[in-house]
Amino acid sequence: METNQVDDWAEKYALGQMAGEEKARFEDLLAKNPSLLKKVNFYKELVQAIESDSDVLQFRQVVSEIGQEYLHAERERHNRKIFVRALLTAAVFLLLLFMTFLLNDVMHKPHTATEIYATYYHPYKTGITFRSGSISTPVAYEKACKLYEDGQYRESVAIFDQLLKANPEDRSALLYSGVARMELGEFRKAETNFRAIIDQGNSLYVDQAEWYCGLCLLMQDEKTRARDHFNKLALKSGYYQKQAKSLLKYLK
Repeated sequence: METNQVDDWAEKYALGQMAGEEKARFEDLLAKNPSLLKKVNFYKELVQAIESDSDVLQFRQVVSEIGQEYLHAERERHNRKIFVRALLTAAVFLLLLFMTFLLNDVMHKPHTATEIYATYYHPYKTGITFRSGSISTPVAYEKACKLYEDGQYRESVAIFDQLLKANPEDRSALLYSGVARMELGEFRKAETNFRAIIDQGNSLYVDQAEWYCGLCLLMQDEKTRARDHFNKLALKSGYYQKQAKSLLKYLK
């Protein structure tokens, strides 16, 4: 029997790693071999010394604590990774949202006078059919308004002009005729109508006249004069205040 093999068996027996038939054969061998028994006893004493040594136990405790701290640190790192990943995802989402908003604003922001006009111009609706003392021919006025609402602007202008010959200060006829001329692209003539209303002072339709007059000037490339009209409306509480403030942002 080789010495190395005997040592391995002795160590295995001392550690309690033998069982069954192998253990029985080795115990028979021990009974016949005192030197082998000494080796087994030596290994047993060595194992007991190691297991009972307080320094070793302390070392084991330290190793255990280090292991727990490592696991805790790993969990913390994992949680931080999840948090950072979520934070980055949110940041990317907000950046994309901002870029989309910015791109949309740039793409839809009116730049030229024509684009500003197209964004803010809307024809005025005829809300009042008759006013006492302002219409010399009610039937003709009603017909002109009907043509205006139907989009037959040139025909309506012809009738409004006849009414204005009879009463040049008829504010409703001046307003509707002016807007009809804007639809026809006759901005200078439309401006004249609106100025006639403004010149009458603080009266009916003056805010509408300021608004449409500014738009007419804008289409005549007279931005400085147009800005004056919009500034008046922006400083005045009324229907056109909000629109005037918005338009002025693009009128540089």
